[in-house]
Amino acid sequence: WSDGRELVWFDDVAGAECTEVELYSRAGELPLSIVATQDSAYRIERDGTVVELFSLTTGWPSGLQELDVSVAEGQMLAMHDGTTPYISGLDGTRFGLFREGMWSAGRISPNGNYVALQGYDSSNPAISVFNLDGSFARQISTSAGTNSEALAWSSDSVWIASTRVDNAIEVTPASAARGPTKIADANCAFPTWWDIDTVALQCDGAIKLVDMDASRTLNWFDAAGVDDRVRDVAGVRVLYTSGESLFIASIDNSDAVALYTGSPGTTFDDVQFDSTGMWTMAIVSDPLAGTDVLVVADLIPYATEWLTTSPEIVEVAAAWAE
Repeated sequence: WSDGRELVWFDDVAGAECTEVELYSRAGELPLSIVATQDSAYRIERDGTVVELFSLTTGWPSGLQELDVSVAEGQMLAMHDGTTPYISGLDGTRFGLFREGMWSAGRISPNGNYVALQGYDSSNPAISVFNLDGSFARQISTSAGTNSEALAWSSDSVWIASTRVDNAIEVTPASAARGPTKIADANCAFPTWWDIDTVALQCDGAIKLVDMDASRTLNWFDAAGVDDRVRDVAGVRVLYTSGESLFIASIDNSDAVALYTGSPGTTFDDVQFDSTGMWTMAIVSDPLAGTDVLVVADLIPYATEWLTTSPEIVEVAAAWAE
């Protein structure tokens, strides 16, 4: 850990290969984590104790692909086989199917009150919003892509930016008070909320900032990398990738610092701050280094730790402040 505490390795969780990591902490405390295989999920306490939360025998489906959490409500949304959402408590209780149907992505709202689900292809080409208990379903869009990163809540839990099936970008009120507003054509992707009324998009090799009413578009960063896009925004700082590098920068991009630069072909997934902006987390797939979970503390100089050893494969990681 970046504060100098002893690094502890959990290489073998009940004899199964780890494919999922969830990390969360209070400032100054060692993070708790949830790790998951295709068949089970475990919680690793701060003292290293491993507690099984779910398994196939207790109803945990195989094929886990994505997790999203609400610490405020103590809830975890798990997408299995990329189509089926299950919800549970972070302590392993209240596990059950959230909603039947074909869904390609799921996100819990920042305030912890709602769940947005993205329909899967032609079988369910819509985006719907539900209360956290699954009630009061409302359809907000009749066109949805299939990429798991095509859905994003605004920080006030009022708006949803989504990618249509034709890859255009829409902004829609989660209340369904009105229909979607198209803010970008089909050459854009990967919506990330920049602030409460602006969305960051990857458009034709540039990072653009688009007002949620489509009234204005600005270039924030222009480069030739294959995956140049904003990954997360916290306060006055931005996480973005360009080529084989992961950067942190101020809002005006005046002081960009490379957190990691990999070999040619390196890709990044699940790049994010926790809700305090203190920790940065990413899954780094480096052809030379393998696949690892990179954790960076927001200190100068930046301190980095790797939570897994190459070349273990980690499917998903997430960080949040408890």
